[in-house]
Amino acid sequence: MEINDGVVSLQQANEIRRVVGNARGGEPYIPADFQLKGRLNIMRADHLLKSAIRNADLDPVEQREYLDVFIERFSKAIEVLEVIGEASFMCMHNEGAFKTGTNQSASSLKGVENLFEDMSAALKAAKRTRKSMGDGRSAPRKKRRDDLHLLVEDLGRLWFDATGREPCLATNRQTGQPCGPFIRFVEACEPYFPLKKPKSITANSIAGVMKK
Repeated sequence: MEINDGVVSLQQANEIRRVVGNARGGEPYIPADFQLKGRLNIMRADHLLKSAIRNADLDPVEQREYLDVFIERFSKAIEVLEVIGEASFMCMHNEGAFKTGTNQSASSLKGVENLFEDMSAALKAAKRTRKSMGDGRSAPRKKRRDDLHLLVEDLGRLWFDATGREPCLATNRQTGQPCGPFIRFVEACEPYFPLKKPKSITANSIAGVMKK
């Protein structure tokens, strides 16, 4: 499955659904009406932002200041991008550019739409993260966990929202290796999160995080 540098597409989200598979009753674990694409994009932006803050080693006050500036600048950038998108749409409409799907202008507008969606997801994630920090001048530092631990934890919450089931492990009777739909879900989602993760993410490494 091809991974791009932008947002998760609807096609890619449906591929994740397919990889995860169906429960014994034949019903898909992740229903088609669950907004997997949007939820993954917001989570992706959230993880990129948190990773940047952690790697910068900012103290709690600096973290809040960093986010305040980020939110202000991104809000302005999104407003500008929205105006550009509307102007491009009107130009294409006036020129009759919608008659062909391969038109360069149509391709450019699609790029603006993807960028707008990615930036909007990042802004939502930043606002949620900033709100969780409160307004105190100090806060105890939490014990650092690696990005895989944080990713599995957040994907576990997303899994529960999508399926109504708690993430759990199963064991392959023939190989003794951990397996199950949640592990398949993490393996299918993790390529979209370009963070500092172990070089090789396997069912065993995911299971190890789940057992902690």
